[in-house]
Amino acid sequence: MTHAEGQSREADCIGERLMLNYISALAIDYPDKVAFWQVLSNNEKIEITYRHLENMINQIVSLLDTDEDRNEQRIDTYAYLSPSDLRHFLVALAVNKIGSKCLFLSPRNSYSIHEHLLKESGANTLIYDETFKDIATDLDTEGRFDTKVLPSLASLIDTRTQTTHYEYRETWSEAATKPALMLHTSGSTSMPKLVTVPHSAIGAIDAQRLISARSEDKAKCQLEVMAEAAKIYQSFPLFHVAGFELLCFFIFSGCIVILGPPYRPPSTGILRDVVRIASPDGALLPPQILNQLSEDDVLLTEVLRSIKWLCAGGGCVDQDSGDFISKRTRLFMSMGATECGSYMLYPTDYPYWNAYHFHPFNGIKWRSLDGEFMGDDAGENGPCELVFVKDEKFSDLQGPFHVFKGSQQFPTKDLFERHPDNPQYWVFKGRKDDITVLSTGEKINPLAIEEQLGKIPGVNAVQVVGHSRPYPIMLVELTSEAQSKNSQTDIIEAIAGELQAINKFSSRDAQLNAKDLVLSDSDRPFPRNTKGAVQRGLTADIYQQEIESLYQAGENRNEEGTVCGVSLDFSSKQSFTESLLEIIQQLTSSDSVEVNDDFFRYGLDSRAAQILVATIQKAQSSEEVCQNARNLISIDAIYSNPTVLQLAEALAGEPGSSSSMGSKKQDEFQRMLEKYTNQLSGLQKQSNSPRATKPEAEHILVTGSSGYVGSYLVSSLLSRRQVKQVTCIDRVTEERKAHSPPKTWSRRMSADSHCDEIVIRNLVGDLSKPFLGLEKAAYSDLLGSVTTFMHCQWPVDFNQPLSKFEPSIASIINILNFANEAHHDVHVAFLSSIATVKGWDKGTAVPEEPLEDQKYAQLGYGKSKMLASLLLREAGRVAAVRSSIFRVCQVSGPKAAMVHQKAWPLRDWFPTLLQISKSIECVPGSLGPAGHIDWVTVDDLAEAITDQLISRNRDIAELEEMTQFYHMASCSPTRYEDDLLPAILQGLGFTRSNVVSISEWARRLEKIALHQNGKYKGQEIPGLGLLGFFKHLAASENSHPLELDMSRTKERIPRLNNFGAVNGERLKTWLQQWEEETEA
Repeated sequence: MTHAEGQSREADCIGERLMLNYISALAIDYPDKVAFWQVLSNNEKIEITYRHLENMINQIVSLLDTDEDRNEQRIDTYAYLSPSDLRHFLVALAVNKIGSKCLFLSPRNSYSIHEHLLKESGANTLIYDETFKDIATDLDTEGRFDTKVLPSLASLIDTRTQTTHYEYRETWSEAATKPALMLHTSGSTSMPKLVTVPHSAIGAIDAQRLISARSEDKAKCQLEVMAEAAKIYQSFPLFHVAGFELLCFFIFSGCIVILGPPYRPPSTGILRDVVRIASPDGALLPPQILNQLSEDDVLLTEVLRSIKWLCAGGGCVDQDSGDFISKRTRLFMSMGATECGSYMLYPTDYPYWNAYHFHPFNGIKWRSLDGEFMGDDAGENGPCELVFVKDEKFSDLQGPFHVFKGSQQFPTKDLFERHPDNPQYWVFKGRKDDITVLSTGEKINPLAIEEQLGKIPGVNAVQVVGHSRPYPIMLVELTSEAQSKNSQTDIIEAIAGELQAINKFSSRDAQLNAKDLVLSDSDRPFPRNTKGAVQRGLTADIYQQEIESLYQAGENRNEEGTVCGVSLDFSSKQSFTESLLEIIQQLTSSDSVEVNDDFFRYGLDSRAAQILVATIQKAQSSEEVCQNARNLISIDAIYSNPTVLQLAEALAGEPGSSSSMGSKKQDEFQRMLEKYTNQLSGLQKQSNSPRATKPEAEHILVTGSSGYVGSYLVSSLLSRRQVKQVTCIDRVTEERKAHSPPKTWSRRMSADSHCDEIVIRNLVGDLSKPFLGLEKAAYSDLLGSVTTFMHCQWPVDFNQPLSKFEPSIASIINILNFANEAHHDVHVAFLSSIATVKGWDKGTAVPEEPLEDQKYAQLGYGKSKMLASLLLREAGRVAAVRSSIFRVCQVSGPKAAMVHQKAWPLRDWFPTLLQISKSIECVPGSLGPAGHIDWVTVDDLAEAITDQLISRNRDIAELEEMTQFYHMASCSPTRYEDDLLPAILQGLGFTRSNVVSISEWARRLEKIALHQNGKYKGQEIPGLGLLGFFKHLAASENSHPLELDMSRTKERIPRLNNFGAVNGERLKTWLQQWEEETEA
């Protein structure tokens, strides 16, 4: 069934559809149409059809509509408390089915806020997820509520037997004005307000699909464009208006909605899994994920293979991050409010991605800060407030007037200025009520806080700041009498006492800490207007240096390695586990978490996970601790070990023991090796002699030709007369949406030779799929003519565990099947890495032979390539498939700059190190063992590999082993300190005073990442995703460089002996290329 099909009998009622009727109709007419893909934590997905969806709703109705409930007076309002998942959608509809409405409680609320909302809403039944049992019990101490535990999402999904069907008989005309659900405003520092959302407000979002048809310009609005996606990853929380109403919009639009694993907050790791498992066309993401995505070029490339657009909501996307992403795909910024739903917007593209183009159907008028409506010059001379004014012609689309019946205006308190380049575009400038939006998306209304703290004796005024920062801080103006040191100490203690009460009404992400404040000095009083009110912007400007210093110092709640006074105890495994459990309980605000419980199910969100990482890292910084905790922490370790016991074992376990990370990784390595080795048993045993007469001309099949090394390799192959055809198989990109026809190239080998021709063809495929993801005809054609399979395609990601490389390892099996079935005796060449042998500890040179012990491989990346090499060797043993494995050391930039050549990718570790050094104004004076510069330039490497491919095919009978290993490194190594560092200092404009040790350099970078929101002097620092790699360099500063045996390699690839040394002159070439690339 296509995306456009399956709208059933309600297709003609867009804007006047009830979700329950829509689902019921599709469950009858198209029962097997998929509504949701639920991604699970085990990297699988479950399809939820409309028949299954209706059954799940009926399951919840049966829980609520018991005999006891029917005998009681009808419940008007239920409340629901749970982490965000599909159950929010199901519960809301189930409650509607029995004639009631549901209040969604944010799991981020404090106890006091929950209590207030339950009282104000009149709810007398609380439905909750089992992880909120403690809170539910506390709220029900007086017996005022009936409480019901909702089955887990997994349980609801697994129940496939048909549940009793509960009819829903209301029509649109009967139900349009009735409540669909109840939400609440953020209320981060004052009690939130309840907002009842009628069905007609959801209908208003649905009706946005008709905007272009009703508009004179026929231009599509942003939601119309987004609805063209067939599959959409929705990571917005469903207890917020954006998450719930946009989910409804996409379901009404016939899209498949993809939801992430239950009990897991959105993260780049989950995004990576969702993309690999489900290949969404669009994604709704929180700002911090987009900011991180822009720093992870590997992940961004992977995401953009399927994604047509990304949409951010709930906070601010960094300008640089948004620019970077919007140049590569469409980036939409959503805007809405609990009372309004989603505003009607035209899409905007780079460079205006963060500007808003409002549709005239919104009925917007602009009001000055003095309260007067403005004319055509609105927003040109300062911010003005967006006000919705009811327009009867378009009132069906105007969300605020469905929520507030009878109102003619709705002031949003959102402030905008007109864009200086395009008068139709508007730029968000904040809130009229001074709400501060943190970089996490959390909103804080500082006025009540400032008023309360301003009453402390000795305090003249307080201003809370933190817009686009990870947490808030305070500027405190002292009275003239309170300038002494003793008075300041007393005032800070008083502020700390007041904050204990204030933080009870604040979400976890918006907590204020008495350390996070700047005390004013008498020479710089807070500026005020004529009415005596503090001028916020001017005050922040005056104290900008102190604000930056405070954020840079990172004096937040995890700076001392403690959480709420709890520190980690590494003295023994038991004490470490107990102290870790106590910290998890503090972070989740739940004493019910036990050592075997999934702490994400108890509310540990992404911010809390970051605090946990920083806390453990701080504790691990001492030498004594590191002796008892050899496995250093990363954010991935938190997500990979989601219980206290798993995390404690992973961190504190002895290497090689059953409780250590190493043991887990060893089990994973062996499991995958056995799994894929078994798949080789189906290969047909071939004789050692070629299966067909060797052709005079070579046909080389190359994967990864669009990559760095692959592109140079193709250029080298095209220059060799022995090669008559090159076929490239690459993954789908915007440039490769279809197979390209063969192209014939002319080449002249020398000035006095004639021209001959070579055929090059680009195909789009997926190596992990049967037939390499090609059409059978194309696959069969290749089987008949290919002589060499050069495999370069492999994800370069040093942060991922081995399991994430499994699709690439599976691809090796498909490549070997191809070689085994081919007409010619296909030689498989594999671009491996020195990372497969980095752990060699025998005190001798690494032999040019296979290594089987995974301890020699570095990181998941190195282990994955070791696995691939072992599979190639096994294929040689069982099926006589010939292969060459190139263990490549660091590949650098080209030896000379040429037109149209690719520069050394800036995402690689050394270019990243230089970028970071330039940004943080210091450069490491040494690189430990990495300072042994045996790098090979990319063009030399490509020529050397080409030499071997051609000679390997020509002289195949002369070689005895089926699998050959080659070490591709420079025969003329240099030293970083002597040969590169002087050129770096010159190129960056540094002097010797800018040189620090690699340990100090890594420490400064870690401090920026953990405590300064990834910024130095207000500027984003690139490449923080490689922090773990750089810390590894620092930790191995005194280690010896790896020695490689290269005797066989130099004998069989003589060109290797002529590789020039990597030195300062080469570096100047790369710096020039990077500068030109940046300017372009």
